[in-house]
Amino acid sequence: MGWNKTPVRDNQWRVHPYWTKQSQALEQDQAAGGRGRRVMQDCGALGRVILRRRYLRLYAELRWQINKKECSKFLCEVSANSRAANLAAAWQRAHELGLTSPTTVKS
Repeated sequence: MGWNKTPVRDNQWRVHPYWTKQSQALEQDQAAGGRGRRVMQDCGALGRVILRRRYLRLYAELRWQINKKECSKFLCEVSANSRAANLAAAWQRAHELGLTSPTTVKS
C-alpha cells in the first residue's frame, strides 16, 4: 500500500452538515445493499460504517450497540473518490468478513 502523497478530501468521508438522522440512515442502507444487510450476525443489532481520516489515509470502521455498550470492528482502508463509494466498499468488506447477516428484508 504505500503512503498517500495527496491529502484526503472532505467529500471522500465527511457527512454533509445539514443531514438528518433519517438521511444518514438511508445513506447507510443504500451502501449496505438494504436495511436488512446492516443487521449484525451475532446479536441482531443494526450496524453503521464510520469513515475516519488519519493523516493521509482514510479508514472504515463498523460500529453497533449491544445493551447500551458500543462495539466496533476495524474493516479496511478505503480510497474511493466519494463518500458513497467508500461506504459501499466498507460494507462489502463487512459482508465478506461475515459480520452481517446474509438475508435481506423483502420490500
